[in-house]
Amino acid sequence: MSKAMQDQPTTADAPPARRLSTAEAALLLGRGTQAVTQLGRTGRLPRERGEKKAWTYAETDVLALKASLAPSTGTMNTAECARYLGVSIKKVQNLARKGAIHSSGGGKGPGNARVFTLADVELYAARKAAGRDYRFDILSQDALDRRELACLQAQQPKVESAPATAPVQRFVLPDVMRNWPILDDRDCAPRRPRYGAGRSDPGEAVPRHGLRSPGGLLRWK
Repeated sequence: MSKAMQDQPTTADAPPARRLSTAEAALLLGRGTQAVTQLGRTGRLPRERGEKKAWTYAETDVLALKASLAPSTGTMNTAECARYLGVSIKKVQNLARKGAIHSSGGGKGPGNARVFTLADVELYAARKAAGRDYRFDILSQDALDRRELACLQAQQPKVESAPATAPVQRFVLPDVMRNWPILDDRDCAPRRPRYGAGRSDPGEAVPRHGLRSPGGLLRWK
């Protein structure tokens, strides 16, 4: 055996794949815990029993499934939803009317009246599949998975957004300064002159047809 072949790790020496809980798989897939349980029940996601008989999933299997799944934020119309669930369009319309599948208004044309998100459709499919054999232990396990998922989501680092620019604040005169006396007439608001302001003294009035002489006598033109 050559040295190059000796340096290559064998399959037996490779570390075992990391096992994920239902909540961890849901966080990695961007789905709900019920959707992950449905994926495991239908065989699309291999699973094994772990501690306390809880289902575990290999991280490699979860990543491979994530690459093949559509984004959880994807949408579909009524016809696509019916094709995804394997039912008729009329059945999907009745489910949307009853609120069994959350939907919003869509466009015009047959099969486009409502819009469904992939996450809501998967949630309905998971509830429908589990509705036949929903026992107390399944409900309690799903509650634990959802609680664990909420804790994992809370531990995710928050993306810091840019600080918002503070609006320019107007200058407000303090209440203490509002009663201060105005020391300069230039600070006063312009007012109309009083009646008679700017006229000469009546005693100094000059007749229309005469001039006052230096001696104080009037002389006519």
